[in-house]
Amino acid sequence: MKVRMTVALTGSVDGTPYPPVGGELDTTDEYGAELCQRGLAVPVVSEPPVERAVGPQAEKRTARKRTAK
Repeated sequence: MKVRMTVALTGSVDGTPYPPVGGELDTTDEYGAELCQRGLAVPVVSEPPVERAVGPQAEKRTARKRTAK
């Protein structure tokens, strides 16, 4: 489970220091739920990336330079 920290904690989780406030922590579901229940973190909802259609780009042409005859 991925959670975003709302409180700064000291120490570490499995040897990895806690991230700062706003940082994300990937942990077990049980521990993530416990952090959220205590108000120390909020769950991160991962949404699949959205593909967006892009219209055709306008062709850019430059003016021809006239040559002297």
